[in-house]
Amino acid sequence: MANVPNDTLQLRIKTKNGQFTIDTLRMSSTIGELKSVIWSITQIHPDNCKLMIGYPPKEIFLVDDEQLVKEIIPNRRETLIMDEIVGQSSLNNRENVRPVIPFNINEDKLIRRMDRIEVPANNSCLFVSVHFCLTGEIQEKCPRLRNLIAETVRSDPITYNEGFLGKPNDEYQKWIRNEDHWGGGIELSILSAYYEIEIVAVDTQNERLNRFGEDKNYPRRIFLIFDGIHYDPLVVHSNDLDNPIQTSFSSDDFEVIEMALDVARKAKAKHQYTDLNKMYLKCNQCNRLFDQNQARKHASSTGHINFSELTDKK
Repeated sequence: MANVPNDTLQLRIKTKNGQFTIDTLRMSSTIGELKSVIWSITQIHPDNCKLMIGYPPKEIFLVDDEQLVKEIIPNRRETLIMDEIVGQSSLNNRENVRPVIPFNINEDKLIRRMDRIEVPANNSCLFVSVHFCLTGEIQEKCPRLRNLIAETVRSDPITYNEGFLGKPNDEYQKWIRNEDHWGGGIELSILSAYYEIEIVAVDTQNERLNRFGEDKNYPRRIFLIFDGIHYDPLVVHSNDLDNPIQTSFSSDDFEVIEMALDVARKAKAKHQYTDLNKMYLKCNQCNRLFDQNQARKHASSTGHINFSELTDKK
């Protein structure tokens, strides 16, 4: 019997249709190769699914087809859980494969749909979301953007003064580098100016667009959705074979603005937001109760991010 290479990927895949096994790839194979094999044996494209590995299950993102498997799946023996997302279109980038479109339509007609990409709730969701919109890659916590902001602030203390930052310039630099601290409007405005791109934060509760860099006539814009305490990136899926997923958009593309508001309306209808002004928050990690401002300060100082909404303070 031939020897099995010691970097052979032995992946068990669990789907609603049963279990499958992959043993034809190596850890040095690319994510694109892995996705092709998964699609071939399960008849489900991994871009249509929420993917989880390990125990307890942890979500992974197969975004960059050129990335190596070992950078996403650290162990060569793993179980992958595929939870198919109903109505999700294929994001396949290979030219010889036509994306799956969940409609009975004329494929010559461009169909676009905006969706949220969920990123970890780890106090760095704003930075991770912006990075994803700029690069198409999920990077945990994304310290590079925190450092970029700190250095930008340090290099221009006149623009980024205490009045702008809410604290002295040097104090802010240390504060923003701390991964326990959340980002918000100040950080979005700095990133917008640095990258010369408009950043639109879609407020779910108020169905409002908070636009950073709107007055600068930047040629491109990106979208985030904000539920009161958490940011996620918004992307557009389409049946355009050359560009099946978009993370940034021309400033002349006004249709995506309405699409972003529609996502907010649907999220609000499902109560997918946290109304910090009308509800108390209970920290599930220390069982203390807070109002809006107290909860933000508590999360920033302790790193606690698991809160429950309470209509009455008991």
